[in-house]
This record gives sequence, structure tokens and C-alpha cells, in this order.
Amino acid sequence: MERHKRKCFICSDEIENELHFVVKCPLYSSQRKVLYKALTHNSKHFDSLTSDEQKFMFIMTNEDDDVMAKLAKFTFNSMQIRGKVIKIENVYRCFQVCVPNDPL
Repeated sequence: MERHKRKCFICSDEIENELHFVVKCPLYSSQRKVLYKALTHNSKHFDSLTSDEQKFMFIMTNEDDDVMAKLAKFTFNSMQIRGKVIKIENVYRCFQVCVPNDPL
């Protein structure tokens, strides 16, 4: 799929790429807190990173076993959340299309 067509279904004006998934999308903020806690414990330097790009690079190049395990768990749990939200969104769209707006 072309990059410009990969829009986040939550943040409709954002391209859904790895950076957006790991450090930006609000849908995964609760999972991200757990990941960031491990990163802060692993390196006090993490809190001083100011840009999303810096945080993403730090996460993706970290070689600590605990951090890598937390990243894997973040990814798994976030994908589970994403799947549930997509199912809900699809049901909602179905009702928009299948159920008439006008009362009988």
C-alpha cells in the first residue's frame, strides 16, 4: 500500500507507520506507559529525549533483554486492542449503512 494511503484509523490525519504505532497513537497510550516505565528504569537518559523520533530510535536500538521483552508485549497487546477496535468500527459502519436514518 502506498505510504499516503496508510492513514491511522484513530488519528485520521496521521500516516500509520512504526513510529506512529510505537510512540504516537493515543489508542495505545496505556500500553505505552508500561513500555516507557521499563525504558526509564533501563536508562535515565530516556526521560530527556524530547522528540518522538528520538524516543523511537532509542526504543528500536535498545539491546536490553527486559526492554525488548516489554516492546514485544507492547506490540502484542496493542495489536489485540487494535483488532478489537477495528471490529467495533466495522460493526458501527455496518449499522450506518444497513440501518436507515429515517424512522418508519
